Amino acid sequence: MAYVTWVTPATWDGKYPLPYLPAGKIWTGPYQNSEGTGYSCIGFARMVLDATYGRGSSLSKVSFSEVSPQDAFKNIKKGARVTFSRGGDQQHGLIVASKSSSGIKAYDCNVKDDNTISYYDLSWARMKEKYTGIIGGYNPSAR
Repeated sequence: MAYVTWVTPATWDGKYPLPYLPAGKIWTGPYQNSEGTGYSCIGFARMVLDATYGRGSSLSKVSFSEVSPQDAFKNIKKGARVTFSRGGDQQHGLIVASKSSSGIKAYDCNVKDDNTISYYDLSWARMKEKYTGIIGGYNPSAR
């Protein structure tokens, strides 16, 4: 099943959450692009980045035991797709809807393992508690 976002980088109004993918809606994927097929959080984050900005430069891997989340996010822009490690093979992908001095506004799917789209504040402290570091993702391309 193909999922449609109803927006493209050319028609997007620059606001999160996307109109047809609001917080509270269930999204099960999959989404396929040149990176392959993504399910749940990774598929959702790929789809949203493709629909809004498109992929820009890739993000570097960073361990939160070596660098604070706040320092790791210095060059990560609004709209970036970030993939975190939860330790072992577990990971979580999200969109950075905005950044502030206290953390980020996250736009994602399946953060609670229930396929629900979420839009929430994620503090730097909570990020370090939940995740061991950044293992991939992309900054948005220039609009």
